[in-house]
This record gives sequence, C-alpha cells and structure tokens, in this order.
Amino acid sequence: MFHWNQLLTNLGLSENESLLYLTSLENGQKTVQELSALTKLSRVTIYALIDSLKNQGLITSVEKGKKTLFAAEPPQRLLNFGEQRLQDLKATVSEMKAGLDELDLKARGEKPVVKLFEGDESLKALAEDIVHSKPKEIYEFEDLEAFRKVPIGDAVLDDLYGKLIKMKINRKLVYGTSTRPPKKFSNYEQVYSFKLDEELKGSILAYNNKLALSVYKDKQMVVLIESPELVKTFKKLLDLLIDKKTNIKEIKEVSKE
Repeated sequence: MFHWNQLLTNLGLSENESLLYLTSLENGQKTVQELSALTKLSRVTIYALIDSLKNQGLITSVEKGKKTLFAAEPPQRLLNFGEQRLQDLKATVSEMKAGLDELDLKARGEKPVVKLFEGDESLKALAEDIVHSKPKEIYEFEDLEAFRKVPIGDAVLDDLYGKLIKMKINRKLVYGTSTRPPKKFSNYEQVYSFKLDEELKGSILAYNNKLALSVYKDKQMVVLIESPELVKTFKKLLDLLIDKKTNIKEIKEVSKE
C-alpha cells in the first residue's frame, strides 16, 4: 500500500486522506468509529477527512438502519480524479504564462527592463524577439528610407513580414518616405505613409509590453524597453497621428493660475 499512498499524495491528497481512502477501499463499508480504529486516527479527524474526500468525489455514504456507513469510490474514480487534476494544472500553467509579464513587473518593482542590441545583428535580434513573443498586434513608426539603406534591412524585413503574415498578427504601420511608397502585403496590415523632408534615421515599434527604439546609422542600435505604460502611450500617439478626425490644437494663452 505504501506505493499507492505515495501516488495519491502526488495527486494532491494529504497523507491522512490517502490513508483513509485506501483503508476504506480495502475494508468496504464502515462506520466512522470502525474507520477510526483501522486508521488509528481520531473520529474528529475522520469526519474532517470524509468531508474532504466527499468533495473530491472519492468517498460516498450510505444509510443502513440507524448507522451511516462510508465507502471508497472504485479505483477508476481515482483515474478520473487524476485526469481532472491534470487538466486543472494545465489551465493554471497557461494562466501563469499569460500573467508572467505582470509578475515580472512586480518582481522588479515595476521598473522598466531595458536591453541594448548593437551592430548588424541587432535588427535580427529584434525580429527574433517579435516572433518569439507572438504578439496579437504590432504598432510601428518607421523611417523607411533610412531602413532601406541598412545592409540587411530588406532581408530581415521580408523574413519577418512573411512570418507575421503566417501568424495572422494585426499590424498598424506608419512609414515616412521621400521616394517610393511602402507596400501593403496582407489584410492584417493597416499601412499609412507620409512624406519626409529629412531622414529621421530611426523607428519605434511596440508589441506586447515592449517598445523597441531603433537607430539606423553607421552602427545599428536597438533599445528594447519593457514597459506597458510606454507602449500604451506610443500606441495612443500613433492612433492620434493617423486619425483624420482628431484635431490637435495649440494652446497659445499662458495660464495665470
């Protein structure tokens, strides 16, 4: 029975719950007093254990005359119980994964995490992080002319866009350009463009809780900031920029308050 005691505790039962279930299974219908004698546990403890095992569907009660007898459910019920615990555990793990970013924020006292990538591989590192993060949506403000001048820019972009299209990720893109306009590659994209008078040599991209700032100069650089507040702010700014119904007015009068 020791082996089964261990298996039941692995399923989440306490040692006493395992003992009572196995004792009841082996001895059939018994009263609380009889179960107490068989397990060497007090009757108060037996009552508490019975309530717990009843709630888990592992023990039932029957009335015989003036006596209440208790019996363990068949072993097949244990398998059902174990499978249900497995499903519950999987659901818990999935929920933990979904809330991991929030937990990370609490662990670091809500201070943004900043990572720096430098050199020709910086854009590849950013692209890999985007794909790995599996975002539901991406917001992007891009100096397209400067990006096209990056030696590996087009190759990284083509590979990334192909993967994002397959992943069916919604994207909102605002491109600044002085020559050829950008292209729209799928219905998952909202693409906007405006004419640039001078190169900005940079881009801003937001996905999940991450904000990526890229610099396109002699030495490529990507600064990756994990901050839901900054991401929310950037998304709002981009929406204001492309929303033609929004009128941004200058406040000219100096407040006297």
